[in-house]
Amino acid sequence: LGSFIMGLITPRLDEPRRARLPWLRRDHPMQKDDVFHSSLGVGFCGSLTTFASWNTQMIVMLDGSFCELGSQVGTVIFGYFLGLIAAMAGFVIGRHFGLWLYLRKHATPT
Repeated sequence: LGSFIMGLITPRLDEPRRARLPWLRRDHPMQKDDVFHSSLGVGFCGSLTTFASWNTQMIVMLDGSFCELGSQVGTVIFGYFLGLIAAMAGFVIGRHFGLWLYLRKHATPT
């Protein structure tokens, strides 16, 4: 969810016309509030993407002392790889959704 929101509020470099918050007008005061954007991206999304319990479980599995199966290096590597892929996919999907939302909200009537 955090990666999705981060993608939603991060326009690509080749789309300079897109607003940072695609659901608001381009001239809305929140579009220029750098403190808000930093807080939303780093603070809120950062807290959503912290997988403390996930990481704890991965370390327990790597150590193997508290698992009946012993050390599970392959499973841990796969788990971290899967987590990274999910985070990147959420970011990309959020970015595409942000562009779609912006184009839908700011479409010029024909």
